[in-house]
Amino acid sequence: MPRIWLHIGMLKTGTTAMQQWCAAHEDELRRQGLLYVRVRKHLPACGPLADALARGAPEGRKLLAKVLRQIERAGDEIDDVLISAEAFSHHGPHSLEPLVQSLRGHRLSVLIWLRRQDRFAEALYKQVVKWNGHIGSIGCFLRSGQLRLLDYTALLKSWRESFPDVDLMPQIYAEASCGEKPDSIAALLTAIGRSDLIPQGSVEWRRNLSPRSELIAHYNRIPRGNGQSLRRAGRQVMDEFGEAAAGRGDMLPPEAARALLERFAESNRYLHREWFPDRPVLFPSDTASYIPGPAVDNAVLERFDGLFSAMSKD
Repeated sequence: MPRIWLHIGMLKTGTTAMQQWCAAHEDELRRQGLLYVRVRKHLPACGPLADALARGAPEGRKLLAKVLRQIERAGDEIDDVLISAEAFSHHGPHSLEPLVQSLRGHRLSVLIWLRRQDRFAEALYKQVVKWNGHIGSIGCFLRSGQLRLLDYTALLKSWRESFPDVDLMPQIYAEASCGEKPDSIAALLTAIGRSDLIPQGSVEWRRNLSPRSELIAHYNRIPRGNGQSLRRAGRQVMDEFGEAAAGRGDMLPPEAARALLERFAESNRYLHREWFPDRPVLFPSDTASYIPGPAVDNAVLERFDGLFSAMSKD
């Protein structure tokens, strides 16, 4: 009977790269004994399953049955099953309950990656703006209740209480500013005991880069009704310009970052002591400073404007 790995996120911890790589190599992974489950062939992960189960929608039962059929059909050919959807951590334990109950009898492990609160807050803000357009300042965003997930001690407590007999395995996200690019593929495969599957160049699958603060400010002026065109144009700009248009640690002012870390300092101390006693520090410490990058080239903004204008007319 295969071991079931439920990768529940969180958002902005390298999930896109990992999911896209697994989806692109699912046949090879299966030959190596790892079944990577998808519920929609055009999507790299199980987000629709998490969303439907969270809503209690009838579609959830159909997608759940589809997952169970995939596992049953694989039979003894596989040793591990990986089901990934960061939406599970966003919705909370109730969204995972039907899946866990359906998989009783298997050894279940829940994987969740935690990111330092100031970097997570900034990355999440950028994500919301680049998907929706105008939402206001990052200060307003921080006060809006969007960041309820940042008390990681309370977060893990809720998951452990909901599933006391499931192996909860929290991980720490490695920031890019620590000297190397984050490699979420290697991190995931190592966490499930399949480091033998780590491919050469896995770090190059890191493609869902956060735009620089100037680009985000540009996006923030776009009415929310134009979100679809914004998303399409933004993705193309980031694909074309890559790191030249990317930025991190360049939006949250130092005083706001310090306040956020102080707010969760006690929670982080408990988290460190109870869950990660072997780590010298809980989160990488060289990400503390505000790191404004060079101004984004006008060519990037002009390219976005041209793409957005054309896509808005489609």
